[in-house]
Amino acid sequence: MNGAVGRQRNRAINRIARMIEAASPEKRRKMLDQMIDQIQIEYIESGKRKLGKEAFAQLSARLGEHALAWGNVRYLTDYFALRVSDPSDPKFWARNVLSAGFYRYIGSDVEHALRFCRLIFRATATFLAQADQSVMAGNDPKQTKASYDAVSFSVLLLNAAGVATDSAAPQKLWLLCLIEAAMRGHREADEFVRSVVEGVELTAALSGNDLQLISDEELEASAPADPMKHMEHLFVTWPDQPRIVLPEKHLTYIRNMRDRYFEKADRDLRESQAFANWFVASYDRLAAHYEGCRQEIEEHPRYGIRPFGYDSVRVRVSVLNMIGITGFAFHTEGECFPDVKLEVYVKKTAVGLCNLYAFFRKGELQCTDQMLDNWQGFDLDFLRSVLEFIVMDAMFRIVCKEASADEAGEKVTRSAAKRPVAQKQHQIVRPFLRRLPVGWQASDEARKRAFLHFGWSLPDGVTFVQSHERWVDLPAEKPAPVFTYTDKTIKQSIEED
Repeated sequence: MNGAVGRQRNRAINRIARMIEAASPEKRRKMLDQMIDQIQIEYIESGKRKLGKEAFAQLSARLGEHALAWGNVRYLTDYFALRVSDPSDPKFWARNVLSAGFYRYIGSDVEHALRFCRLIFRATATFLAQADQSVMAGNDPKQTKASYDAVSFSVLLLNAAGVATDSAAPQKLWLLCLIEAAMRGHREADEFVRSVVEGVELTAALSGNDLQLISDEELEASAPADPMKHMEHLFVTWPDQPRIVLPEKHLTYIRNMRDRYFEKADRDLRESQAFANWFVASYDRLAAHYEGCRQEIEEHPRYGIRPFGYDSVRVRVSVLNMIGITGFAFHTEGECFPDVKLEVYVKKTAVGLCNLYAFFRKGELQCTDQMLDNWQGFDLDFLRSVLEFIVMDAMFRIVCKEASADEAGEKVTRSAAKRPVAQKQHQIVRPFLRRLPVGWQASDEARKRAFLHFGWSLPDGVTFVQSHERWVDLPAEKPAPVFTYTDKTIKQSIEED
């Protein structure tokens, strides 16, 4: 009899799941809200909690699987990865039935846990990039932030890291799954675990508290005797009390990870402080080099910058790496030489790699403070000056100098490589000036392009060659960065003057 009831329930759950999955986003939300009401009325208020948990936990796992596959973070977090568990909410228990089933599902397999992390990281990085562009467009940063109603990854981190390891708190399971994979040598899982720890570390630093690393046994032993306070102590993490609670073997792994992280952070901090001291002491020489590069770019340009970010720069400069900046790419689209748009690659704490945007106009770097924000104590104007110097030096080397190997052994590509004719249409040819035969003159179109890209009139006997006129044939993969900048190469740049 029980088997027949179970099969009937499974068929009903599959039917409901298919209906919700096939519905439009608006109807899907409405159906999920109705389902939460049904759980509340038929199972929670009627006293049939056990039966309700079994049925709807199974349904939430099925729908959670669909949410991960669909990739809509808003839908995922609104109904499954809950931001807040407020016991005063009249639908508190019903919502947690759905949430519990989802967390058990994503904690059951490392690929599910990784998929969940990728979606949340990507959503947060996308928000940072959109907010950055909105601020660059002149919008109020407070209004931009207030309009963002998707999940805060830091809250998810706290809820996962700070609760006791218990079946009553399944939001822990995906994190435990990642730690287990990281302990087995899974590189991506290890990277996510590091980001989780860094995110909680940052929360601790911002709240002025020390991060607590607690074993489940220690947490249980320190719990109050009062039943209500006991539950609150075990399962609720307050923002001003950041902590990581794990079984002992997992906690040992996190402690070792933090020790290695702190050793590297101390080493990086010493290197960045040494570079910062040198940069400040050498500022006059750096400023002279900067001004010389700016004049050469404006007065004697020889080549152009390729569009669509095909001229990128790798950054291995200590002070910029400390705040997450790893490189940038030039974008000429919609800009008039020597102005250019920059796509900056930034690895934000607890977010991962995201692309933020800046502009280099009239020889000055324009970027939001968000790009340079850091909790290492670096002055934002100083960081802007370092990045500004690299951008100017890179533009000078691309636009005004001959090809030369950098520290990584790579060369600046001036034109298409010599390949079979059939493949040449897939190369990005750098804009350049070409001397014409005696008596020939540049066309009006060439003069127009030269003014757009270089901002000056062509001299007699010289024409302008456009970068690439068949942009639909651009290759799928971008070439390697044209330069790699390190502390050493920046120092060498002013030694060459």
